[in-house]
Amino acid sequence: MRMADGGFEYWIGMFLPQDAPVPEGYEHMDLPEETCALFWIYGSESSGEIYGMSAEALCQAELDRRGWVRKDAGWHFERYNCPRFTTPDAQGNVILDYGVPLASGK
Repeated sequence: MRMADGGFEYWIGMFLPQDAPVPEGYEHMDLPEETCALFWIYGSESSGEIYGMSAEALCQAELDRRGWVRKDAGWHFERYNCPRFTTPDAQGNVILDYGVPLASGK
């Protein structure tokens, strides 16, 4: 996900090695190597509580607490990792991985 040309972009895809072939009809984006903060957001996927601005605000608060700075205009990503996201716990909650690139030196 990113903001580009004044609009929000949401790409659905996979992280693959740099030289992986791109199947015909698909697009790709080469992302730079960078340091990212990775958050595990715990909650109900069905209620939507793990998505959106409230979850984003919690992640930003943790970045601020640690003195880390998010890279401006960078990509950020959600990773639906097995089994954290695909297998709800006894309370019906899952863990969404949420990654944001950090500014250099952090």
